[in-house]
Amino acid sequence: MLSAIENGNGVAKSPFVIAMKNLDIPFLPDLVNAVVITSAWSCTNCLLFQASRAVFGLAKHGRAPTIFAKATKSGVPLPALILSIAVASLAFMTCNTASAKVFNWFINLGSTAIMIAYILKLVANLRFHAGLRAQGRDLNSNPLPFKSRLTPYSNYFALLGVGLILLTNGYGVFINGYWSFQDFFTAYFTIVLYLVIYLGWKIIKKTKFVRATETDLATGLREVEEHEVQLITKEPATRYERFMDFLW
Repeated sequence: MLSAIENGNGVAKSPFVIAMKNLDIPFLPDLVNAVVITSAWSCTNCLLFQASRAVFGLAKHGRAPTIFAKATKSGVPLPALILSIAVASLAFMTCNTASAKVFNWFINLGSTAIMIAYILKLVANLRFHAGLRAQGRDLNSNPLPFKSRLTPYSNYFALLGVGLILLTNGYGVFINGYWSFQDFFTAYFTIVLYLVIYLGWKIIKKTKFVRATETDLATGLREVEEHEVQLITKEPATRYERFMDFLW
């Protein structure tokens, strides 16, 4: 980072770095280094934890190779962690100018995948509430521990917003004179890939769509409720706490 400041490239273009350099305080660039490294380390640690456990969970349910279902005696899913680290190491492609372009394609593909994941979460939440209604659960006498006052309308609003972003993510390539196969591919390939995987699983495994009346609302419920008891906080006392409780 300090060399970048001298050369005027990279993070030296950051307004924070420029301001610190203009202040002429020697330790400030080092402080930025420490903050950036700490943040990157924390973020990487968190994402590797999530990615490895996701792969481990898929393998445990038979949706990924069984080798990734193995774990050490202390519970660390080592094969899944190694795979996650290997994929994360693609970030070093940014060290090379030519490879950085390819890495940006991966970023675009990943961004589309994240939007699809958000859509699936919203749909799952809507189906959960549909299952509650179809199976006659009275939410007035037996309310959920945590709820949003805007449900299900907030779900539909979010679905509309994320769906529009997903479908118009690569709209620029359709403007006359701006066609780019690479941009089109990275914007929409993940959608096609998801449909192929989803429908392929349905066809090969011959699974059926679960009706709201058949939704499993019991498996794992006891463990979840025991965990939620630990999260229940005291009743809001101040006006600010009541406002935040109403809002969230």
